[in-house]
Amino acid sequence: MGNYTSVPTVFHILPFSDKTDSTAYVFSFLTIIYLLGVFLNVMIVTLVFWDKRLHSPMYLFLCNLSFVDLCFTTTIIPKLLHIMSSGNHNVSFGQCFTQVYFFLLAGLSEDLLLFTMAYDRYVAICRPLHYHSLMSRKVCAVCVVSIWCYAAVNSCLVTVLTMKMSFCHSTTIHHFSCDAKALTRISCAGKELLYLVIYIEAFIIGFGPFLCSFWSYAKILQVISYKI
Repeated sequence: MGNYTSVPTVFHILPFSDKTDSTAYVFSFLTIIYLLGVFLNVMIVTLVFWDKRLHSPMYLFLCNLSFVDLCFTTTIIPKLLHIMSSGNHNVSFGQCFTQVYFFLLAGLSEDLLLFTMAYDRYVAICRPLHYHSLMSRKVCAVCVVSIWCYAAVNSCLVTVLTMKMSFCHSTTIHHFSCDAKALTRISCAGKELLYLVIYIEAFIIGFGPFLCSFWSYAKILQVISYKI
């Protein structure tokens, strides 16, 4: 524990283990994929926003999912492209943990949105007579706001716990972005509480919604097969 820095000012990101001659091809491929994803997601959000016929719960959730995907890729890809093009692998403390926060925010929001969309389809197919009462615009708006608020608070908690870790001799992150798990690999103290929170959330936010979504789609398939 003798030689470590608890609050580094700069992290060094190494997205690839070895230097490769195909960096230009990887850069071009990522740029095309990113721009295509941005274009498609922006198009979906714009269509849902302007077309009043699409102002229904299903498209409201789809619009939010497209926005989350847009945030997901924008949090990671532009900085990765900058690193690849400039050769400057340094990321400041503030930039690193800002990326951690928004990455977690997008990930948690997407997970909860997918669960909500599964429940929406379950109600629409298995409880069609109660759909408009169970999934009214007010209920959907409350669901969306609750998802974003919960994800924001939860991401803030995990980010703060990550910031409180002490980092050992190296501040080099062998990952394509500042990631909480990647940061624990170069931490020498303070990660026990973070691990505990991550494991609890993995069960509650990850495994729980997955089981509920699986059950919803199983019931949907059961109803469809019965009608056929």
